[in-house]
Amino acid sequence: EYLNEMVGARVNIEGQGTWVKAFGRRGSDYLKILVVNYDTYETHSENIPINFSNIPTKPFTLKENRFGKPIKKSLIDNDSGNWSTVISLGPNSATMLELSWQE
Repeated sequence: EYLNEMVGARVNIEGQGTWVKAFGRRGSDYLKILVVNYDTYETHSENIPINFSNIPTKPFTLKENRFGKPIKKSLIDNDSGNWSTVISLGPNSATMLELSWQE
């Protein structure tokens, strides 16, 4: 399900670790990243800093889709072109973050 939603131009992702991997895609009015904490020993939970830079300087909708959980949506004001958050992922879990702007 998650992988089928990952369409668009590739987004550069920096700072991946031993257990945490991510990749992203963007279109004209959205940016999506899929973040996975894969731990074969099922022992490492991670607090993952996510930093977006050079994004449109206008409000956006943040949709967080965690595997097996309800989708959360938030309206975020953004006037700087940068935005940061931290997500917590337990072992062997994934989340998709989607930022979308109104045209």
